[in-house]
Amino acid sequence: MKRKMITAALTASVIMFGCGFGSGNTYGDYEEAYMALIAPGSLNTDITLVLNMEEETVRAEGNMKMDQSGAMYFELEMGDKKVTQYAKDGKLYSDVDGAKEVYDTSEKNAQKPVPKDGDARKEEGSGFSTTEFMEEFASMLEAGKIREMGLLDPIPEQMIDEITAKEEENGIIYTLDLPDSFMEKIFNIMIREQVSEEEYAVSFSNLKEFRCYMHENADGILDGMRYEGNTDVTIPEALTGEAEKTENLSLELQLDVVDPGSEVTIPEMDLSGFEE
Repeated sequence: MKRKMITAALTASVIMFGCGFGSGNTYGDYEEAYMALIAPGSLNTDITLVLNMEEETVRAEGNMKMDQSGAMYFELEMGDKKVTQYAKDGKLYSDVDGAKEVYDTSEKNAQKPVPKDGDARKEEGSGFSTTEFMEEFASMLEAGKIREMGLLDPIPEQMIDEITAKEEENGIIYTLDLPDSFMEKIFNIMIREQVSEEEYAVSFSNLKEFRCYMHENADGILDGMRYEGNTDVTIPEALTGEAEKTENLSLELQLDVVDPGSEVTIPEMDLSGFEE
Protein backbone atom coordinates (compact mmCIF):
# COMPACT_ATOMS: atom_id res chain seq x y z
CA MET A 1 0.00 0.00 0.00
CA LYS A 2 1.42 3.32 -1.06
CA ARG A 3 -0.70 5.48 1.18
CA LYS A 4 1.99 6.12 3.81
CA MET A 5 0.26 9.22 5.08
CA ILE A 6 -0.02 8.31 8.70
CA THR A 7 2.08 6.87 11.48
CA ALA A 8 0.84 4.85 14.35
CA ALA A 9 0.32 8.08 16.19
CA LEU A 10 -2.73 6.51 17.73
CA THR A 11 -0.56 4.00 19.51
CA ALA A 12 1.91 6.66 20.63
CA SER A 13 -0.97 8.76 21.96
CA VAL A 14 -2.35 5.83 23.90
CA ILE A 15 1.05 5.15 25.47
CA MET A 16 1.60 8.75 26.48
CA PHE A 17 -1.88 9.24 27.91
CA GLY A 18 -1.67 6.00 29.88
CA CYS A 19 1.23 7.21 32.00
CA GLY A 20 -0.71 9.52 34.29
CA PHE A 21 -1.90 9.90 37.81
CA GLY A 22 -5.24 10.20 39.51
CA SER A 23 -6.09 11.71 42.89
CA GLY A 24 -6.31 10.86 46.56
CA ASN A 25 -4.76 7.70 48.04
CA THR A 26 -5.02 5.89 44.71
CA TYR A 27 -3.00 8.67 43.14
CA GLY A 28 -0.22 8.20 45.67
CA ASP A 29 -0.14 4.42 45.34
CA TYR A 30 -0.08 4.54 41.56
CA GLU A 31 2.59 7.25 41.59
CA GLU A 32 4.81 5.14 43.83
CA ALA A 33 4.50 2.07 41.56
CA TYR A 34 5.12 4.19 38.49
CA MET A 35 8.23 5.80 39.97
CA ALA A 36 9.54 2.34 40.87
CA LEU A 37 9.18 1.37 37.20
CA ILE A 38 11.21 4.29 35.87
CA ALA A 39 13.72 4.39 38.74
CA PRO A 40 16.44 2.55 36.75
CA GLY A 41 16.19 5.16 33.98
CA SER A 42 15.65 2.43 31.41
CA LEU A 43 12.84 0.26 30.11
CA ASN A 44 12.29 -2.99 28.21
CA THR A 45 8.73 -3.70 27.09
CA ASP A 46 7.02 -6.12 24.75
CA ILE A 47 4.28 -4.58 22.61
CA THR A 48 1.11 -6.17 21.24
CA LEU A 49 -1.33 -4.07 19.19
CA VAL A 50 -4.67 -5.38 17.89
CA LEU A 51 -6.85 -3.23 15.60
CA ASN A 52 -10.37 -4.15 14.50
CA MET A 53 -12.44 -2.42 11.82
CA GLU A 54 -15.25 -3.72 9.61
CA GLU A 55 -14.80 -7.20 11.10
CA GLU A 56 -11.19 -7.19 9.88
CA THR A 57 -8.41 -7.69 12.43
CA VAL A 58 -4.75 -6.70 12.28
CA ARG A 59 -2.24 -7.80 14.92
CA ALA A 60 1.25 -6.38 15.40
CA GLU A 61 3.90 -7.46 17.90
CA GLY A 62 7.22 -5.92 18.85
CA ASN A 63 9.62 -4.72 21.51
CA MET A 64 11.01 -1.40 22.67
CA LYS A 65 14.08 -0.77 24.81
CA MET A 66 15.32 2.50 26.30
CA ASP A 67 18.53 2.75 28.35
CA GLN A 68 20.13 5.29 30.66
CA SER A 69 22.28 6.77 27.88
CA GLY A 70 19.19 7.87 25.99
CA ALA A 71 19.53 5.18 23.33
CA MET A 72 16.40 3.46 22.05
CA TYR A 73 15.80 0.26 20.10
CA PHE A 74 12.40 -0.50 18.60
CA GLU A 75 11.00 -3.24 16.39
CA LEU A 76 7.50 -4.09 15.23
CA GLU A 77 6.40 -7.04 13.10
CA MET A 78 3.06 -7.61 11.41
CA GLY A 79 2.78 -10.44 8.94
CA ASP A 80 5.66 -10.00 6.49
CA LYS A 81 6.12 -6.33 7.41
CA LYS A 82 8.87 -5.25 9.81
CA VAL A 83 9.93 -1.89 11.23
CA THR A 84 13.24 -1.52 13.08
CA GLN A 85 14.53 1.72 14.57
CA TYR A 86 17.60 2.61 16.60
CA ALA A 87 18.13 6.03 18.15
CA LYS A 88 21.39 7.22 19.68
CA ASP A 89 23.53 10.36 19.88
CA GLY A 90 21.02 12.54 18.02
CA LYS A 91 20.50 10.11 15.14
CA LEU A 92 17.49 7.93 14.31
CA TYR A 93 18.21 4.92 12.09
CA SER A 94 15.02 3.59 10.54
CA ASP A 95 14.59 0.37 8.56
CA VAL A 96 11.11 -0.22 7.13
CA ASP A 97 10.99 -3.47 5.16
CA GLY A 98 14.59 -2.98 4.04
CA ALA A 99 14.24 0.73 3.20
CA LYS A 100 16.92 2.36 5.39
CA GLU A 101 16.99 6.04 6.34
CA VAL A 102 18.80 8.20 8.88
CA TYR A 103 17.38 11.30 10.58
CA ASP A 104 19.10 13.95 12.67
CA THR A 105 17.05 14.24 15.85
CA SER A 106 19.21 16.77 17.71
CA GLU A 107 17.34 19.94 18.73
CA LYS A 108 19.44 22.10 16.43
CA ASN A 109 19.03 19.99 13.31
CA ALA A 110 15.86 18.05 14.04
CA GLN A 111 14.49 16.24 10.99
CA LYS A 112 11.25 14.43 10.44
CA PRO A 113 10.11 12.33 7.49
CA VAL A 114 8.52 14.65 4.94
CA PRO A 115 4.97 13.63 3.95
CA LYS A 116 4.62 12.70 0.31
CA ASP A 117 2.18 14.59 -1.85
CA GLY A 118 -1.22 13.12 -2.58
CA ASP A 119 -0.44 11.72 -6.02
CA ALA A 120 2.27 9.50 -4.57
CA ARG A 121 -0.33 7.77 -2.41
CA LYS A 122 -2.85 7.06 -5.14
CA GLU A 123 -3.10 3.54 -6.53
CA GLU A 124 -4.59 3.61 -9.99
CA GLY A 125 -7.31 1.05 -10.49
CA SER A 126 -7.32 -0.19 -6.89
CA GLY A 127 -10.05 0.22 -4.31
CA PHE A 128 -9.76 1.05 -0.64
CA SER A 129 -8.70 -1.88 1.58
CA THR A 130 -9.65 -1.80 5.25
CA THR A 131 -6.97 -4.37 6.11
CA GLU A 132 -4.26 -2.46 4.25
CA PHE A 133 -5.34 0.75 5.96
CA MET A 134 -4.98 -0.83 9.40
CA GLU A 135 -1.68 -2.48 8.45
CA GLU A 136 -0.35 0.89 7.30
CA PHE A 137 -1.57 2.45 10.52
CA ALA A 138 0.23 -0.11 12.69
CA SER A 139 3.40 -0.65 10.66
CA MET A 140 4.36 3.03 10.62
CA LEU A 141 4.80 3.22 14.37
CA GLU A 142 7.99 5.20 15.07
CA ALA A 143 10.29 4.98 18.08
CA GLY A 144 11.08 8.67 17.68
CA LYS A 145 7.39 9.53 17.91
CA ILE A 146 6.99 7.51 21.08
CA ARG A 147 9.89 9.40 22.63
CA GLU A 148 8.54 12.73 21.40
CA MET A 149 5.14 12.02 22.97
CA GLY A 150 6.78 11.24 26.31
CA LEU A 151 6.41 7.57 27.22
CA LEU A 152 7.79 8.25 30.68
CA ASP A 153 6.08 11.59 31.25
CA PRO A 154 3.08 11.71 33.61
CA ILE A 155 -0.20 13.23 32.48
CA PRO A 156 -1.42 16.24 34.44
CA GLU A 157 -4.08 15.21 36.94
CA GLN A 158 -6.77 17.30 35.25
CA MET A 159 -6.48 15.21 32.08
CA ILE A 160 -7.79 12.10 33.85
CA ASP A 161 -11.50 11.69 34.59
CA GLU A 162 -11.08 8.99 37.21
CA ILE A 163 -8.60 6.48 38.59
CA THR A 164 -9.56 3.43 40.66
CA ALA A 165 -7.63 0.50 42.13
CA LYS A 166 -8.55 -3.15 42.67
CA GLU A 167 -6.44 -5.64 44.59
CA GLU A 168 -5.81 -9.05 43.01
CA GLU A 169 -3.92 -12.14 44.11
CA ASN A 170 -0.75 -11.14 42.23
CA GLY A 171 -0.92 -7.37 42.63
CA ILE A 172 -3.11 -4.35 41.97
CA ILE A 173 -5.00 -3.23 38.84
CA TYR A 174 -5.35 0.54 38.32
CA THR A 175 -8.04 1.71 35.92
CA LEU A 176 -7.72 5.17 34.30
CA ASP A 177 -10.63 6.82 32.50
CA LEU A 178 -9.64 9.59 30.06
CA PRO A 179 -11.86 12.40 28.69
CA ASP A 180 -13.19 11.65 25.21
CA SER A 181 -13.07 15.23 23.96
CA PHE A 182 -9.41 15.60 24.88
CA MET A 183 -8.46 12.36 23.14
CA GLU A 184 -10.40 13.26 19.98
CA LYS A 185 -8.62 16.58 19.71
CA ILE A 186 -5.17 15.06 20.11
CA PHE A 187 -5.83 12.23 17.65
CA ASN A 188 -7.10 14.58 14.96
CA ILE A 189 -4.17 16.98 15.35
CA MET A 190 -1.64 14.18 15.17
CA ILE A 191 -3.14 12.58 12.08
CA ARG A 192 -3.40 15.89 10.22
CA GLU A 193 0.31 16.46 10.86
CA GLN A 194 1.18 13.33 8.91
CA VAL A 195 -0.06 14.54 5.51
CA SER A 196 0.83 17.50 3.33
CA GLU A 197 -2.67 17.86 1.86
CA GLU A 198 -5.82 18.32 3.91
CA GLU A 199 -7.87 16.18 1.54
CA TYR A 200 -5.90 13.11 2.62
CA ALA A 201 -6.30 13.68 6.37
CA VAL A 202 -7.98 10.95 8.38
CA SER A 203 -10.05 12.14 11.34
CA PHE A 204 -11.37 10.61 14.56
CA SER A 205 -14.63 11.28 16.40
CA ASN A 206 -16.97 9.74 18.96
CA LEU A 207 -14.15 8.29 21.00
CA LYS A 208 -15.70 6.13 23.70
CA GLU A 209 -14.98 3.47 26.27
CA PHE A 210 -11.32 4.46 26.35
CA ARG A 211 -9.59 3.05 29.41
CA CYS A 212 -6.09 2.23 30.59
CA TYR A 213 -5.41 -0.69 32.90
CA MET A 214 -2.10 -0.62 34.78
CA HIS A 215 -0.87 -3.64 36.73
CA GLU A 216 1.35 -3.33 39.81
CA ASN A 217 3.20 -6.52 40.75
CA ALA A 218 3.88 -7.92 44.20
CA ASP A 219 7.10 -5.89 44.38
CA GLY A 220 5.19 -2.61 44.00
CA ILE A 221 6.34 -1.98 40.41
CA LEU A 222 4.16 -1.43 37.35
CA ASP A 223 4.74 -4.39 35.04
CA GLY A 224 1.82 -4.33 32.62
CA MET A 225 -0.22 -1.72 30.79
CA ARG A 226 -3.32 -2.38 28.72
CA TYR A 227 -5.21 0.20 26.68
CA GLU A 228 -8.65 -0.38 25.20
CA GLY A 229 -11.12 1.81 23.36
CA ASN A 230 -12.95 2.47 20.14
CA THR A 231 -13.54 5.48 17.95
CA ASP A 232 -15.11 6.39 14.61
CA VAL A 233 -12.57 6.91 11.83
CA THR A 234 -13.54 9.07 8.86
CA ILE A 235 -11.58 8.22 5.72
CA PRO A 236 -11.76 10.92 3.02
CA GLU A 237 -12.81 10.38 -0.58
CA ALA A 238 -9.22 10.97 -1.74
CA LEU A 239 -8.20 7.74 -0.03
CA THR A 240 -11.27 5.56 -0.57
CA GLY A 241 -11.49 6.36 -4.28
CA GLU A 242 -15.22 6.59 -3.72
CA ALA A 243 -17.36 8.45 -1.20
CA GLU A 244 -16.08 9.45 2.22
CA LYS A 245 -16.66 6.65 4.71
CA THR A 246 -16.81 6.42 8.49
CA GLU A 247 -16.11 3.15 10.28
CA ASN A 248 -15.66 2.15 13.89
CA LEU A 249 -12.10 1.27 14.93
CA SER A 250 -11.39 -0.60 18.14
CA LEU A 251 -7.95 -1.09 19.58
CA GLU A 252 -6.21 -3.14 22.22
CA LEU A 253 -2.65 -2.24 23.14
CA GLN A 254 -0.75 -4.36 25.63
CA LEU A 255 2.65 -3.37 27.03
CA ASP A 256 4.36 -6.05 29.11
CA VAL A 257 7.44 -4.84 30.97
CA VAL A 258 10.36 -7.29 30.88
CA ASP A 259 12.11 -7.56 34.26
CA PRO A 260 10.44 -4.44 35.71
CA GLY A 261 12.72 -2.28 37.81
CA SER A 262 15.85 -3.72 36.21
CA GLU A 263 18.47 -1.78 34.30
CA VAL A 264 18.47 -2.20 30.50
CA THR A 265 21.48 -2.13 28.20
CA ILE A 266 21.03 -1.81 24.43
CA PRO A 267 23.72 -3.47 22.31
CA GLU A 268 25.20 -1.59 19.37
CA MET A 269 23.14 -2.02 16.20
CA ASP A 270 24.66 -2.94 12.83
CA LEU A 271 24.39 0.35 10.92
CA SER A 272 25.75 -0.90 7.59
CA GLY A 273 23.63 0.15 4.66
CA PHE A 274 22.41 3.38 6.25
CA GLU A 275 23.21 6.60 4.40
CA GLU A 276 22.94 10.05 6.00
